[in-house]
Amino acid sequence: MTARPVDAADRPPTVSIIILARHRPERLERCLAALARLPDQVSHEVLILLNGADDDVRAMFDARATRLHRVRVLESPINLGFAVGSNMGAAATTGRYLAFLNDDTEVEAGWLQSLVEIAELDPRVGAVGSCILFPDGSVQELGSIVWQDGSTMGLGRGEPPESPAVSFVREADYCSACSLLVRREAWEAVGGFCEDYFPAYYEDVDLCLSIRALGYRVLCAPRSRVRHHEGGSSDPGFRVFLHGYQRRRFQQRWGHLLSAFEPPKPESAVAVNRAAFRARGYPRRLLVINDRIADSAIDSGVRRMRDAVVELSEAGYAVSVWSSHGDNQAVLALRQGGIETIVGGLEAHLRGPGILYDIVVISGPRNFERYEALVRECQPHSVLVYDAEAVDQHGIETSVRARVDFLTCVSPAEEAFFRSTRGTAPVALVPPSGRQSPNGTASAWLDALVRAQLTRSDAARTFPD
Repeated sequence: MTARPVDAADRPPTVSIIILARHRPERLERCLAALARLPDQVSHEVLILLNGADDDVRAMFDARATRLHRVRVLESPINLGFAVGSNMGAAATTGRYLAFLNDDTEVEAGWLQSLVEIAELDPRVGAVGSCILFPDGSVQELGSIVWQDGSTMGLGRGEPPESPAVSFVREADYCSACSLLVRREAWEAVGGFCEDYFPAYYEDVDLCLSIRALGYRVLCAPRSRVRHHEGGSSDPGFRVFLHGYQRRRFQQRWGHLLSAFEPPKPESAVAVNRAAFRARGYPRRLLVINDRIADSAIDSGVRRMRDAVVELSEAGYAVSVWSSHGDNQAVLALRQGGIETIVGGLEAHLRGPGILYDIVVISGPRNFERYEALVRECQPHSVLVYDAEAVDQHGIETSVRARVDFLTCVSPAEEAFFRSTRGTAPVALVPPSGRQSPNGTASAWLDALVRAQLTRSDAARTFPD
């Protein structure tokens, strides 16, 4: 192995980007050109391993060596395979994070910054994968699930990247090393890529499951986008054979865990939802129905609910939000925090395959009048919570306590009013406190929801076939 330094950074970078190159210099040219356009929002270096590279790939670097910024080149005269080559590349770098990138990709603006932002939010995040796009801009995959037989399935295939179905941060079984950021501590803890998978395939699946087995999280970053041109540098028949061969190897290594995974039913929306839900750790599912959620410029009631859904998500709930006023630009921050925002009709969503919530919160009397019956019909197993806003002591709220499983309000006066009405639903005070308050909204909501969950069974935690 020989090293040819080209231009090293003066101090250790935040991210070391590792690219393996072997064939087709024009593909690598596009990849490097896209990287060169990245703004310096995150300090990084690029290490390229010429992995038994063709002469025309090597010649490209001989011609451009003095013009590549923050790039180092390692050269192996033989093809080491993806795992060995990536491990050697990682060992030669110093970044706090390792970013593995295929040479047949083109990164888009915000690619690296989005990966690092997600990783920096939580030290338990061991790896973050990008939203992989086809050349036409549609989603190839945003994270993947693993089936019981060791086969895999990318999520979001064919969706536009702005679709709510693929635009919120969430956990996955694994994310493709086509574009994958790995925390160095997690990388070292698992020992890098397993080198048994020579020459390629399943190294990233194995790595992510190893990271998860140590208690780290593997997340998808929908705002980190790369276009994948899928090289075609090897015979298609050989790729199919090799993929099947490595899947059997993967089954041998992980069979003790795969028995708890879902049987392969990629054509079933319910089975896919169920597998994706398992990958997220079976969190309790919470739907909030409100007029608005994310606009901080309007009243304190909206800010109260926005802060609540963010902190409930951080506390481990799988939070979804449906706004009667529709989607807006402000919901992007919610999606970055792992919150699903639902667009379109509420009825269509609630009747969708595999849509089951543990808890549904309806906020305000107008929404309660419109959607109580629909929620009861479509989600009969759920705990129905009414969240009061400005209370009209002569309106629908005089009877709401008798029609819900749990009730929340914002002031002691409202609490006293609801306790005076007919019905037996427990009443909890959830005041409009700031997120930084030691006795703030979220702690009150968590207490209320724990109490609410005791009023109904856990029937929502299973999916129908």
